[in-house]
Amino acid sequence: MIVSVVIPVYNEEENVVELLNRLTSLKGEYEFVIVDDGSTDKTFSLLEENAAKDGRIKPVHTEHLGQSSALQAGFTAAGGEVVVTMDGDLQYDPADIPSLVDKLSGFDLVCGRRMNKKFSAGRVVLSDFANLCAYMATGVRLHDQGCTFKAYRKEAAKSLRLKGFMHRYITILLARKGYKVTETPVKHYPRLKGKSKYGYSRIFTAPIDFFRNYFLAK
Repeated sequence: MIVSVVIPVYNEEENVVELLNRLTSLKGEYEFVIVDDGSTDKTFSLLEENAAKDGRIKPVHTEHLGQSSALQAGFTAAGGEVVVTMDGDLQYDPADIPSLVDKLSGFDLVCGRRMNKKFSAGRVVLSDFANLCAYMATGVRLHDQGCTFKAYRKEAAKSLRLKGFMHRYITILLARKGYKVTETPVKHYPRLKGKSKYGYSRIFTAPIDFFRNYFLAK
């Protein structure tokens, strides 16, 4: 069984080589679809350089349209029976990928649950509040809807049509389509290099996106 690991990256030249080293050390049948979301640094050239050394690495270059569009490009390019998504900032451990994939037995989507979030206290509070609102509005009982570290059956991943900020609500969208979802703990680390691509601007866009996508899913 081939597992496609889809990772959107944007200006991650400080992290991308270490990320690839960790990914390619995994045992098993993998392809690594790294989607460069229009980086302005050396990210894509580093991806191409490493892809020339390891055929499992598949760089994809897109315009800078955001994480949802980058994930959608990755889903389109993925050829595996299982798709795993994660961030490219080294805050997740690729060694957790096999446990996510194993958890798929009986489910269509496994969402990672960051047990010890390495964010500011304010961001943790906002994340917990957003998860509570999502549960109250939809009945989808998960603790970490915003965790990018997920494993999908191919059919579930390929059914998505992401744009805007829809990546935040993938779990809800798939649950509303009838796919079976669950969660499992994953490790989470602080960002050591580079700058976060997300900020408090999401406070103002998230509520609008949530209700728009909730009603679309219904």
